[in-house]
Amino acid sequence: MHQIVDWRRYRRRRPNRAAALAITATAVALVVGAAFTVRTAAGSGFIQASGTQLTLNGAPFRFTGFNDYLLPSTTAGFQCGGAQTDAYRDHVMQEAHDQVGSTVMRTWFFQSYQNGDPNNFSQYDAVLSAAAAHGIMVIPVLGNEWGSCEYNRPQHPLTWYQSGYLAPDPGYPLSYRDFAVRMATHYAGDPRIAFWQLINEAETTAPDGTCDNTAGENALRSFADDVTGAIKQVDPDHLVSLGTMGGGQCGTQGAAYQYVHAGAVDLCEVHDYWGPDNEGDQWNGFAVRQQQCAALNKPLFVGEGALNDSGLQRASEFDTKLGFAFNGGAAGFLIWHKGSTGPYDVQDGDPTEAVMLRWALQVAPPTPTPTPTPTPTPTPTPTPTPTPLPVTSTALAASSNPATVGDTVTLTATVSAGGAGTPDGSVSFADGATSLGSVTLDSTGAASITTPALSVGAHAFSATYAGSAAYAGSTAQLTEQVTQATSSTGVTASPTMPLRGQPVVYSATVAAGSSTAGTPTGTVAFSDDGVVISACSAQPLSSGLTASCTYAQPAAGTHTIAAAYSGDADFVSSVGAVSQAVGMDATTTAASATVNPVASNQPVTYAAAVVVNAPGAGTPKGTVAFADSGHVISACAAVPLSATATATCTVTYTTRGSHSIVATYAGDANDASSVSGTLSELTLGPVNTGAQPMAFWMGDSGQGIVSGGSSSGGVCKSGAWLRTFRPFQDLRSSASCSSVASYVGAVVRAATASNHTTNLLLKGEMLSAALDVYFGGGSGGTKFSTPHGAIGNVNVDVTHVCAMLDGSGGTSTCGGTFGNSSTAFGGATCMTISKLLSYENGVSNSGGSTWYAQNAVLQGMAKDMFDSIAGQTAFIC
Repeated sequence: MHQIVDWRRYRRRRPNRAAALAITATAVALVVGAAFTVRTAAGSGFIQASGTQLTLNGAPFRFTGFNDYLLPSTTAGFQCGGAQTDAYRDHVMQEAHDQVGSTVMRTWFFQSYQNGDPNNFSQYDAVLSAAAAHGIMVIPVLGNEWGSCEYNRPQHPLTWYQSGYLAPDPGYPLSYRDFAVRMATHYAGDPRIAFWQLINEAETTAPDGTCDNTAGENALRSFADDVTGAIKQVDPDHLVSLGTMGGGQCGTQGAAYQYVHAGAVDLCEVHDYWGPDNEGDQWNGFAVRQQQCAALNKPLFVGEGALNDSGLQRASEFDTKLGFAFNGGAAGFLIWHKGSTGPYDVQDGDPTEAVMLRWALQVAPPTPTPTPTPTPTPTPTPTPTPTPLPVTSTALAASSNPATVGDTVTLTATVSAGGAGTPDGSVSFADGATSLGSVTLDSTGAASITTPALSVGAHAFSATYAGSAAYAGSTAQLTEQVTQATSSTGVTASPTMPLRGQPVVYSATVAAGSSTAGTPTGTVAFSDDGVVISACSAQPLSSGLTASCTYAQPAAGTHTIAAAYSGDADFVSSVGAVSQAVGMDATTTAASATVNPVASNQPVTYAAAVVVNAPGAGTPKGTVAFADSGHVISACAAVPLSATATATCTVTYTTRGSHSIVATYAGDANDASSVSGTLSELTLGPVNTGAQPMAFWMGDSGQGIVSGGSSSGGVCKSGAWLRTFRPFQDLRSSASCSSVASYVGAVVRAATASNHTTNLLLKGEMLSAALDVYFGGGSGGTKFSTPHGAIGNVNVDVTHVCAMLDGSGGTSTCGGTFGNSSTAFGGATCMTISKLLSYENGVSNSGGSTWYAQNAVLQGMAKDMFDSIAGQTAFIC
């Protein structure tokens, strides 16, 4: 496919305003050696097609000339490229005629130049008058593929050629077809017009740049046949050209070019933007187009030819191009452009003008040589002339026009002889080149035939009365317009009242508007409030004429779901819609705490997790308010949800107490509000940090000390550590492990007010607390390195005791699990450490051999209580 250079499209879409300024008043004249005269176009004759050539007033006619899109613009009317004066137009026409030998000028006659008034022809008349004054005929172009000079509308897509041209474009009072007929009616029989051109550079490329060449050629052929037929009905004197480029554009690629021009249009056209040494490829080049048009027996002309060179080089290259065109049988060649200052424009005095003048002289028909008057000869005796047969006329009518695709139409031909009786014989009916059959005339001179089911497009019906022995023959033609059938589209939704995020199945059903048109095919595009759903932009119709789309609404509210059926060759598009209310999602909010219970003056973080309840879906947004016992926590009144739909609130309590925590989700546009259950949080007193950590008694180290442990060289290893406490300062440094065991047993018995030697390991759990009480007073000893105050009178919480975890090296930590040891201390809830020791001593029997009646549960409670004191994790009450 031949690729058109970028400047050409830019030229169509955005005319250079600077290029629209009038050329200088003083033209640089090209000296011509001899006076030049051209055939005056303004007259009674019209250009006609004779095979592959044109004629004017019966003589061969080939033309050269220019394009000038600036000509119709005026100060008082619509402008494209700036307002032009009568003097500008007159100068352009005079220069083109006198210095170049132009006989034809091509320019825009778009509907925009009527400035919204269908009766305003003033800007067209100004151009025609200026051209006629200088013997130049005008090719009016009635529309533009690119939208330039037409209210800046976008390029015509395929659908415009299929049906869009039948409706007004934005800003226009008339559809393109009605405008074309109106122009042809107004200028019917006007010899200033060379011939009509429908569209400048017609093609069917889609907005995204893709091309369906088959659909394009059918659309262009149907469009050209329809509008040409309509023009010819009101203006039979003028030829019609479609206006294609011929370089392989969409809809005219390869053989499609010949098919498009095989219809009602009278001429073929190419735009020559090939290089000077290259006239296109083997599929879409100039030579191919010459062959195709010759096969159609139709004239071919170059509507635009351009070169971005200057001076003698461009003149030489144009000489080659003109020779290639005219030597190949072209009927005309028009250069782009005259009248502006762009790089492709031919200015006054350009050497190209001399080349054009030479070719204009060369292709002009020779002046006839006078024929000598023959010597009169005697008039022979006339031979009797046979009596001519009565002349007939045939009228052709259709039972319906227009018709719908798939319809059959009854054609009736009526042959009359103008009072000379009723003709006999038969009439042959045809649809273009396809015979429909022959029918004998009835007694009234009429014959009827019913067509087969008709396809979309213009059908050129003809009725040919061949005549008989008594009557001369005659023919009639009729253009039948066959339109696409209508369609209707309905939409349903399931479920009918979904929630936000819940998948919904939308179903579109397409129905044919005509029972004879067949079955619709194509696709359906679903949209939500005017925005196409990307996953459902082209859902194919099933054999049951349905298409479906599964889609989850991302937002609650009322939505309009539309289904747009694309249409096909036989059916027009249609749109159906359904209005659907999409409900808000229900939500659930759950509250939790990082620690419970929590010590006073220690932080606790509350978390609220919000989830959407099925069948809804999505992630809630918005804020959460945290309340403590019915009062909103001021710092947490509107905590935003995170990306995972959680919100947190961190608080620190300074006093003991109970707290009822509730998290309230406020909801958002798509999700309903919700309230969590009540989270009960307990705040304990501050952690006691008075006792020395001596919880090693629970582990192996403590066991070793109680039993004596291990020795090295006869010296007990535990002795060095024990001597750091005053109760053990008299322990010899060389004491054996048996001596250490005896010494420890005595200290333990003293610390626990028991003189029995059994259960030392169990009672050792209380040793750290006992030592701090026993030796924390003024008369007792202290640990050498870190002395501290007495803790005997400190009240501790017996109902919330941390279950200790024994670590390595004799340390213990709180595992976060709390127990109630009050049963081991007579049901008390808060006692001083001294009283706890005293009570523990009291539960031993008189001899101390049975501790807590050997009840392991009670023993464990007592051990946990004293170990929490030693591990500095007891709570003050």
